[in-house]
Amino acid sequence: MVLTRAGEQAILHQHLLDFAHIDLERTNYITSTAQSTFVYKPREFMMAEEILKDVIVKNIISASKFTGKFEQDVKLWIRDISASFDMAKFYPSQALQVVPGFLCDNALGWYLNNRADLHSWDIFLQRLRATYSSPAAKQIASQKLRTRKQGWNESVTAYYTDIIRLCKTVDDKMTDASKLDHLQQGLKPSLIKEVLRQKPATPSEFLEHAR
Repeated sequence: MVLTRAGEQAILHQHLLDFAHIDLERTNYITSTAQSTFVYKPREFMMAEEILKDVIVKNIISASKFTGKFEQDVKLWIRDISASFDMAKFYPSQALQVVPGFLCDNALGWYLNNRADLHSWDIFLQRLRATYSSPAAKQIASQKLRTRKQGWNESVTAYYTDIIRLCKTVDDKMTDASKLDHLQQGLKPSLIKEVLRQKPATPSEFLEHAR
């Protein structure tokens, strides 16, 4: 049986729902006599929980898959997928069980060949970094950074976010001054004059003045 993309997403959606522990109210009201736990939640609150759970699951499903190709930055992928799993309040054991659904191509093959040794989420992350950390990712990011220009219809926020991402890939400890240089060199000509007039000292000040 061959699953379609929609079928795969439906299965993953249900799988994530089964694992998502989203409990907005963790206070239990315990009776002293019956030794039972009763939690009262109004219908509106329960509906809000279900909506939030569905939003988080959809957010996770839309997360990019890691291919293992040299141009994909494994550190950034780990950061993004970990943030999505944290939002869903996955335990490490649940993250480890779910993560194969977010691997493909060479990376999925690597996982299948090594899963017997991947006993914990931390070990998985450690081995994944060791296997796919590549100087090529920094080189590609550096090239993009030198030529990156704000698109005609691209928002300042989107441009800023991408430049900062590239800066972090090239150098985690890049100075604010260097980040500002990269931000300013690709900004639209219609915006750069006003930004330079404001003399931003940090990337966050740049974003504030460029908006």
